[in-house]
Amino acid sequence: MNRTYIPYQSNEKAFLIRKIRANFNALSINEHPHRHEFTEFMYIKSGTGKHEVDGVEYNLGKNTIYIISKGQVHNFLLAKNIEGILIRFQDSILPAVESQNEGFYHNLLFNLNRHNELLLKKEDLSLVELLLARMLKEYTNQSTKILDLSLIQHLLYPLIILMNRYIETKLDVQDYQQDQYTQFINLLEQSFKQHHDLGFYAQKLGLTKRKLSEVAQKKSGKSAKKVINDRVLTEAKRLMKYTSLPLKEMADRLGFKDIGYFCRYFKKATGLTPSDYKAG
Repeated sequence: MNRTYIPYQSNEKAFLIRKIRANFNALSINEHPHRHEFTEFMYIKSGTGKHEVDGVEYNLGKNTIYIISKGQVHNFLLAKNIEGILIRFQDSILPAVESQNEGFYHNLLFNLNRHNELLLKKEDLSLVELLLARMLKEYTNQSTKILDLSLIQHLLYPLIILMNRYIETKLDVQDYQQDQYTQFINLLEQSFKQHHDLGFYAQKLGLTKRKLSEVAQKKSGKSAKKVINDRVLTEAKRLMKYTSLPLKEMADRLGFKDIGYFCRYFKKATGLTPSDYKAG
C-alpha cells in the first residue's frame, strides 16, 4: 500500500436513499477504504455479506441496521443475495438547534454513532420497512434538482427515535449535560489534531475543567481527558492501518512536534509501539 491519506467519500446532497445491489464484491465495484462525510444507515432485510468499519469486520445479517458515522473508515467487502436499503444524510437534515426541542435529534444521532449494528425485533420490522419504502418512493419520484425533503425528514425522525430505543442510554429533551457533551465531541472532532489539552476544550465551552470532566464521566463513563486521548489514538490507528505515512508525518498531523513523545504516548495507551501495531 502506498497511500498518504484516507480518501473521503462525499455526498453533496443533504439526503440520499437507494437499494443496495444484490451481489458484488469489493473488486467488482472498485471499493477501497474511505471515510464518510455523512451518516449512513444500511438496512439488510435478507442475504449475507461483509463490511469493515474502522478495521473491524462485520458479517451482514438479516433484519439488521448497520450504522457508519461521519469520519469512520468504511469498506464494503461483499454482498450475496442482498435485499436492503442504504440511506446517507447530512446533519443539515435534522431540525435546527433553535427549534423547540433544541439539540434533541442531534443528541439521538450522537448516541447512535457509538454503535455499528442494531438487530431489529420482529415487531418493529413492518414499521421500519414502511418508513424506508415511503422515503424511497418520495425520493425517486421527485424529478427536480432541488429535493423537497419535508416529508422525508418527518419519516427519518421516527426511524432515528426507534433505533435509539435499542440502546440502553435514555435521553431527555431537557438533558443539558447531554447537550454539553455533544458540543464537546463536536469541538473535539474539529480540534483534536491541534489541541490535546483539556483546558482548551473547557475554555471554548465555557466550563471549568472539573465540570467538563464530570459531564464526560456521566455521559461516556470516561474522563474528558480520556475521551480526548481516545480520539487521538483512534485517528493514529486509522493512519497506521490505512496509509503508508512515515511516523514523523503521522505525529505532525496529530499535533505531536516530537516523534519520540508520540511513540511513548501511543505505547502507554496501547501497550504496543507504533511499529508493532503496524506490523500486527
